[in-house]
Amino acid sequence: MQLSAVVKNKFNKIKRWRTHSFSHQNNVSFIQSGNDFFNELENQISNAKYYIHLQTYIFEADVVGRRVLKMLTEKAEQGVKVFLFLDGYGSAGLSKTDIKQLRDAGIYFKKFSPFHASFKFIIGRRLHHKILLVDGNKALIGGINIAEKYKGNNTTRPWLDFAVKVEGRVCNDILKICEDVLGRKLKKKIKTQYQNILNDSNSGSTEVKILQNDWLKKRIEISTFYRQNIRQAQNSLTIVVSYFLPGVRIRKLLKKASQRGVKITMILPGKSDVGLMKQATNFLYPFLLRNNIELFEWQPSVMHGKLMIVDEKITTIGSYNLNSLSDYGSLELNVCVNNEEFAKTVEHQITNLILTDCKKIKQGDYIKQHYWWNQTINWLSYQVLRNTLNVFFFFLRK
Repeated sequence: MQLSAVVKNKFNKIKRWRTHSFSHQNNVSFIQSGNDFFNELENQISNAKYYIHLQTYIFEADVVGRRVLKMLTEKAEQGVKVFLFLDGYGSAGLSKTDIKQLRDAGIYFKKFSPFHASFKFIIGRRLHHKILLVDGNKALIGGINIAEKYKGNNTTRPWLDFAVKVEGRVCNDILKICEDVLGRKLKKKIKTQYQNILNDSNSGSTEVKILQNDWLKKRIEISTFYRQNIRQAQNSLTIVVSYFLPGVRIRKLLKKASQRGVKITMILPGKSDVGLMKQATNFLYPFLLRNNIELFEWQPSVMHGKLMIVDEKITTIGSYNLNSLSDYGSLELNVCVNNEEFAKTVEHQITNLILTDCKKIKQGDYIKQHYWWNQTINWLSYQVLRNTLNVFFFFLRK
């Protein structure tokens, strides 16, 4: 009884993450990586009048990154408050000269868990957010980093990824998240008069909620959302995930959902920027196919997107992957949209991607193409990644 009470008390503490409810006065738009996303990002930055928050994991000093830096610098010089917060490991490519120029222009620049921090934070606790918030009434949230590979060019398809443009009341919650990550010192530098414009952001009628994952702060909103909605799905689940390495619990939930008649469609990468992850994911293919999960691989480029559509009613899009790194390590951020029209719009676009640029994986063909030595390599990759992450995050949570 004593042990049971301790476990219950710990579980109650973890449940304190529930900080944001659905906001009802919003407009949303679904955006794919490539020119559409970066045109929207540049448009929002250009039209900023009061302040800009930009938080991302990867900010590369390539053609795309340089253009964004130039725009942010110009806005800061015009008097717009610019807050640029990057992950210290993912955005390590920015030079000291770049950072000095940003600060000289008046940009409030900060790195999350910089490279000289403790070893466990370099690998595990990373800022994985992708947020652009402008003037408290419009934002972009998704999985798209600031780099040319997400935009593509005349000869190369962009990495496949997604974002949501949101306008309205939910931006109040996004601002609080941005300020919370920045810390108290920078928060004090944001003038209260800039926050007052949020009161006018009440157009639209779409229900939107922001979900967070940050284990060390007892926020497990996204992980819980996935488990609850896979468990409660009645008709269909569409899942796109770039680094798919779920634990036993998620696999059991997927199996039970399929057994009760839920149609599950999953898109995984045909090619990945992390070879070991691709091989580890391949180890799970027989399990997925045995349980009647329709499995497709994206072919034209690296796939980096993460989303889930539940019963063509609820959609979540953001930075979260179904693996323990997103569950216990990184700071993750997703948008949850409770709107049937939006869900069907996203479903339609995903269906088009499947029809035009995906390869269907069939159980018989997969088994024939993967001989015993390939399966052995996949199994070893899975065991190495899963066990390494499990051991690492066991000590991280201490």
